[in-house]
Amino acid sequence: MRQFASCNSCGSSSPQVSTGESNAIQEWEYEVVDSFEDQDLKTALNELGKKGWSLVTAGPSFIFKRPRIEEKKPTGRVGFAV
Repeated sequence: MRQFASCNSCGSSSPQVSTGESNAIQEWEYEVVDSFEDQDLKTALNELGKKGWSLVTAGPSFIFKRPRIEEKKPTGRVGFAV
């Protein structure tokens, strides 16, 4: 059974699916596009979608969001010791 929690980090009241595996709150990153200039709108939106961006609102600017993914930092030394 799915459980829903509000997204405290994004200020939105939209539901968030909780798998029960972790109590971590989903963090989001945002992209604001004021104009697509000479690009075809449909093509530009599809390209952003392929990169994981989801359209949140449109007009006068386009606002997108996607889950923030924490980059894993290497642990220990890389290479060979002499």
